[in-house]
Amino acid sequence: MKDSLGTAGDQRKVLKKLEQQRREANSLILRMPGYKSSAVTLSGYEFDRTSQSGCDLLVVRMTLQEVRFGAKKRVVMKNGTPVEADNMGEKIPQKVSG
Repeated sequence: MKDSLGTAGDQRKVLKKLEQQRREANSLILRMPGYKSSAVTLSGYEFDRTSQSGCDLLVVRMTLQEVRFGAKKRVVMKNGTPVEADNMGEKIPQKVSG
């Protein structure tokens, strides 16, 4: 079994790594046999320590939030003018003096 977190056998390292991921809000991809998630961030977690058949187990329940990326594509002609007029939002009428 691959130890991708580098925390084999040390529960404190596991919890420290989880807290670091939650605090930094890194974009994560979950990979499991037969499943690959979309981009998510770790928004929270809780844990229990139990013992089963003489083994000390750390059970972690994680709360994940899906991340969606969006961007507007801007197409520009060779002379530098945009193909579509730039949308600058609502124009504010200005008082004309004189």
